[in-house]
Amino acid sequence: MGELLQYTFYIPDYQRGYRWTAAEVRELLNDLKEYQETRTKDSPPPYYLQPLVVRV
Repeated sequence: MGELLQYTFYIPDYQRGYRWTAAEVRELLNDLKEYQETRTKDSPPPYYLQPLVVRV
């Protein structure tokens, strides 16, 4: 997870008719990080995410 923070992400317009802003990418990464840090065996089910393509 931490390795992704060093990259700049670009989401082309053709993906869904809109492009994620830097704030939206940060929000997703922060949410994933928080989930990872607070999850225990008794936590809710795994974090579900729609397919996501990342190109570096």
